[in-house]
Amino acid sequence: MPSPFPGMDPFLESQWFWQDFHTSLLTYCRELVNASLPVHYVALIEERISDEVPERWIEIKRLPDLALVTVIEILSPTNKSGLGRGQYLQKRRELLDQPVHLVEIDLLLRGERLPMGGPLPPGDYYAFVSRAEKRESSDVYAWSIRRALPAIPIPLSPPDPDLSLDLAVVVARVYDQGRYHRLIHYADPLDLPLAAEDQNWLRTLVSPPARS
Repeated sequence: MPSPFPGMDPFLESQWFWQDFHTSLLTYCRELVNASLPVHYVALIEERISDEVPERWIEIKRLPDLALVTVIEILSPTNKSGLGRGQYLQKRRELLDQPVHLVEIDLLLRGERLPMGGPLPPGDYYAFVSRAEKRESSDVYAWSIRRALPAIPIPLSPPDPDLSLDLAVVVARVYDQGRYHRLIHYADPLDLPLAAEDQNWLRTLVSPPARS
């Protein structure tokens, strides 16, 4: 059963299903990327333990030498607040010092946004594509909670063209396979930093129709 929302389902974050959702999202993203990659690349899920919390991301490597080409990060709550944010920003700086593409996808409403050189465009969710050959600026994708999820370009080594990672396809599959429609209590309050008009809009999508 599909989510009642055209894009991200904020109740996944509000009701603490994010850990489970994040794990499946990485798996399906890796699957979709591998299905589209040229034969001389491979996408792998990497992991490290930070303060007893596992952190996972996707690395695209070039064959046969397994040279790191692109890192895809789907931000978790620990990346956006407290000690975990500092650790993530340090990792981010180290990646940006290397000739590696970095794609960062922020599907969370809580927490601090990633620091950029200038103000971010208005939006509830973001994706940042930092190309190795264009470190002075990043491509920023922003969209509201009312919009469908976009497709994000995934750069590779030249002359290979970008891949397109369709977030709408991946998130819809994760939602359906995770049976979140059976887990989420849509009648519960949504404790997230959203404007009142967006909160009201969300309620129109999940409230049962009035009886005549």
